[in-house]
Amino acid sequence: MSVIDSRRILIVDDNRAIHEDFRKILSSPEADERLQDLEDDLFGETPSARHTSIDFRLDSAYQGSEALMLVQQAVSEGQHYSVAFIDMRMPPGWDGLETIERLWAIDPEIQMVICSAYSDHDWADIVRRLGRTDNLLVLKKPFDVIEVLQCAHALASKWRNERALREQVDSLEKDITDRTQGLEAANKQLRHLATHDSLTGLPNRVLLDDRMSQAIVHAERAGEGFAVCVLDLDRLAAALKKLSFRERVALLAGLERLAMVAPKVSSSGSVFSAARLKPAASQSGRLRPGVPTHRDP
Repeated sequence: MSVIDSRRILIVDDNRAIHEDFRKILSSPEADERLQDLEDDLFGETPSARHTSIDFRLDSAYQGSEALMLVQQAVSEGQHYSVAFIDMRMPPGWDGLETIERLWAIDPEIQMVICSAYSDHDWADIVRRLGRTDNLLVLKKPFDVIEVLQCAHALASKWRNERALREQVDSLEKDITDRTQGLEAANKQLRHLATHDSLTGLPNRVLLDDRMSQAIVHAERAGEGFAVCVLDLDRLAAALKKLSFRERVALLAGLERLAMVAPKVSSSGSVFSAARLKPAASQSGRLRPGVPTHRDP
């Protein structure tokens, strides 16, 4: 599993002073200490048990269009933003909702935080515009340092955990696909071995019986007959041993060509199968009664 970097945060606000405030909050060791103190009060942790703070990497955009370019670049480089703090009013460009819509169109996994001191849109309006999602929070201005820290830490961790889970699921799906393909290939090979002669590679009695059954059914339905041609090659294995390697290859290639030519000379709708029958199998009595047979002298 790849290392997931959840430290990248995007600040989108037309007020440069707000960007400085975010940098002081998210990049200040003192602010992180305040969050640690709050966690200690809530969970009773001792100072020795405190975890290492996240070293957030902050990027600034002063208009929605600028934020869109930064997100596009981050996605192309594979260095996604985990959290974006978006101001609601950013004249003369897009407002916060339009900015979020455009950013989610490029990277729908970003955790969004709407920051506004005004009530331009109530929650119902936001839901109608953006849909119901758990990737969106609203943070009222002026916000408290602890609120910003909690949002940044919680949402960055949420983003990281979701990415890790998604990668694990993708890995499991790939393993299942690979194993399924392997099983299908093995089954295909087993079916071929079960229906083909190991020496010549031609269809054996099992496949011939199947083709014969199909031919009989087809002939009965169409009111037609069919023919069976048997080429008797006695002691083929013994004969092959007396031949050179090149001669054996030529003989088996000829048998294979015979099997390949057969479908070309068969009539439409007929069933043809060239097969190798072992000596004990060459019994015409296996044909169904009533079907005429002929054996060459």
